[in-house]
Amino acid sequence: MSIAAIVSPRTLMRAYGLSPEELTGASGFAWRLFAVRTLYISAFAVRGEEWARARLDDR
Repeated sequence: MSIAAIVSPRTLMRAYGLSPEELTGASGFAWRLFAVRTLYISAFAVRGEEWARARLDDR
């Protein structure tokens, strides 16, 4: 889902129950950054990094 959200933030917005009409240029950029962050931390969590697992649990 993170890769799809980087390409199209509307995908991630739908997961959070937001309508596509709420997407502006700035909010699209912010959603993409959020998706990149999640993908980055998830990759470390899959590798077994405890700090990454703790970070994902804090959501």
